[in-house]
Amino acid sequence: MSKRIKVSTIINKPLEIVWDEVKIMENHVNWMQDAANIDFLSENTSGIDTKMNVLTKVGPIKLNDVITVTRWEEMKSIGVIHEGIVTGEGVFFLSAVGSITICSDVLRNVTSTSSSDMPGPPNWSNNPTMLIAFNIANKTEEF
Repeated sequence: MSKRIKVSTIINKPLEIVWDEVKIMENHVNWMQDAANIDFLSENTSGIDTKMNVLTKVGPIKLNDVITVTRWEEMKSIGVIHEGIVTGEGVFFLSAVGSITICSDVLRNVTSTSSSDMPGPPNWSNNPTMLIAFNIANKTEEF
């Protein structure tokens, strides 16, 4: 079943500081609670067509996702396609409101293999989209 998730986060930093951090893809492990390690599969490490293998950990669950950047708008958004046990498209949009930044994450077409293929406790594996939404909502605001 395909799902759509939208979560917004207030980041108490100006847009310029937030963009300077999120545009460096290898730094995502510093502020995304689920990203444990990033290995680049492409020569480029930023911009459209950047391809990465990301070790993702949510609670006791560990997954390797291949993530490809499909959208890159300076100071506005980065979009990706996730391929792995959990697949889908994601994009985050940044907008300035005074001296703070609003980050809106939108995941579309989120699907998973059968729950028997998902590692971890059965109640988590039956609803991987809730794990993703929880992780996005709880990502750290500190850069």
